[in-house]
Amino acid sequence: MRSLQTTVAKCIFLGLLTGAFFFLKLDAVIVWWPLLQFVAGLSLGAGLLFFDKIILAPRYQDSEHSFVFTRSFLFLVAFACVSMWIITSSGSIIGNGLALGIASSLLAEMTHLRRDVAAFHTTFLAQVKKQYSQQDISRLVIVSWIYFLVLVGLVFRF
Repeated sequence: MRSLQTTVAKCIFLGLLTGAFFFLKLDAVIVWWPLLQFVAGLSLGAGLLFFDKIILAPRYQDSEHSFVFTRSFLFLVAFACVSMWIITSSGSIIGNGLALGIASSLLAEMTHLRRDVAAFHTTFLAQVKKQYSQQDISRLVIVSWIYFLVLVGLVFRF
């Protein structure tokens, strides 16, 4: 059930971001090429996470390590830095969509797992030895939401 809710939330996120791009960046004028580039970037971002979880993760996991790389703590930290660079410096519409697609998908998963400390820890903090409390996880999710809103603000130049 949680997986279905997460998938629905991801689709809603991607739809809202596409609508925001259409109305805020294109001024509701139908210009197909930039819109297709942005949607392709969003799809690539969400698809990359899906591809890693479904296809790649079973290949690189063993009995000792059972984590998905694109949900690891190191990936989250590296993604935060790279996504800021992509959005502020690259000028690529596909890159902006890719960064927002990955960020929105990760944020949907983090938000749905925030109340289950054990699942959140094994999904996003498997490489960290410290066990975090419910309050710490809630703070991390809030900081992630703030960062996501900053990324959205930078893409749409609020």
